[in-house]
Amino acid sequence: MKLYTATGMFQLSNPLDKLLLGILSEISSYDNYLRAERARLGKLNRLRDGYWIGGPTPYGYKIEDRKLVPNPTEAKWVRFIFEEYVKGRSVQTIRASLIKAGALPRHGNRIWSTGSIELLLRNTHFVGYYKIRDKKSGQEFRIECDPIISRALHDRYLKSKQRRSVRRVVESNLTQFYLLRDFLVCAHCGSFFSGRLYPKQYRAVYYCPRRERLRDDPYSKHLKRCEQSAYLRIEETDDLVWNTVVDVLSKSHRYKEEIKLLTLDARGPQRDRKQEVAMLTKRMKAIDAERRRVETMRGAVEAGTLIAPDNQNRFQGVIQTLQKEVDDLQGKRVEMVKRIKDLETATRWTDWMAEFGTKITELRQLTGEKRKDFLKGVVDTVRVTKTVPDQVQLEILFEQPYVEDRLVKSSDPGDPRKYKIEDGKSSICIPLVIGPPRTKGCSVAN
Repeated sequence: MKLYTATGMFQLSNPLDKLLLGILSEISSYDNYLRAERARLGKLNRLRDGYWIGGPTPYGYKIEDRKLVPNPTEAKWVRFIFEEYVKGRSVQTIRASLIKAGALPRHGNRIWSTGSIELLLRNTHFVGYYKIRDKKSGQEFRIECDPIISRALHDRYLKSKQRRSVRRVVESNLTQFYLLRDFLVCAHCGSFFSGRLYPKQYRAVYYCPRRERLRDDPYSKHLKRCEQSAYLRIEETDDLVWNTVVDVLSKSHRYKEEIKLLTLDARGPQRDRKQEVAMLTKRMKAIDAERRRVETMRGAVEAGTLIAPDNQNRFQGVIQTLQKEVDDLQGKRVEMVKRIKDLETATRWTDWMAEFGTKITELRQLTGEKRKDFLKGVVDTVRVTKTVPDQVQLEILFEQPYVEDRLVKSSDPGDPRKYKIEDGKSSICIPLVIGPPRTKGCSVAN
């Protein structure tokens, strides 16, 4: 049998021709492998450089110079969705708001769906990165892109999402206002407390919903049960927690100092923080550019070792040095991101102080939603632990160490301030009597 190819004719019955054909076939296979490997490495290098490699862009972005950049028209709705979610709005409520505002989704859909909003919230592009996994090596690459929302807003979203994951009451089903619904946490099972009214019995209580929800459910035996039976009278619990928070702040030197600084210069510190954020952002971009250059060099060296395996040992030291440089640059970037997050948190704190940094006597006059907004700035959670059959312990966890902080004499002779504030504790425990419901007008012995 004869085989005619571009390089000539081969007699397959001839052992020498069969040998040559086999060699040429292996060379061709190896050449194909090298082409595929160069294409794969080239794709990875483009990814490291931040280039978009194809496919539809995420909502909120467009392509410029082969890179993802925010689309101003869509980016404002991305920020709107995250901000509304952090405020406690349900996905259904956000969807209705988008439809009313005339915001259009992608792919020709006329209206938003709840699924598309939930997918958008899970997307990491908006905070400045996304991840790609190389199928062959299994290596995962983190690709940087221009963020649409701040890291601080994304962290608040994650915190809000975590809270919702342990509380299943839908916002649209709420018909009553509960001051501490987003703060009271069962110390036994970790669930957030819900509120319930008993109109015929003239009482209203906070309670752990997990105990009732899982008590008689045969399909949830694998879930953790709550053995803590505690029903807190809403009016008494609200008054006790609110008055305790105000009392702690009225004695806190740190809180008074924060109000004092805000009063002396309401705009200066915030302006300085914004300038520092701008400077750090600029430096971070320079670090990203340098890191991409180093990663490109590392990729080129790795490609060289794949093409010429004999040089692998010689290039291994170079690869390790370049990888160390990448790790060092990444470490610097992480520190800058943390600093920017701290500055943005401080800016939010200044905005909150501008609204609520008033005299303690004025704080006591706040009611309803204003009280709840104030608590969101100073209180993280309130843990509920049943200690005896007719009493629970409320542990109020503050965002700052306000509890029993002290004003002490400064030991630094060069410090122009004669006194400094010594941090106190971040929590305080108070007892609350529960017991059977009593008639209207009875008080609680704390």
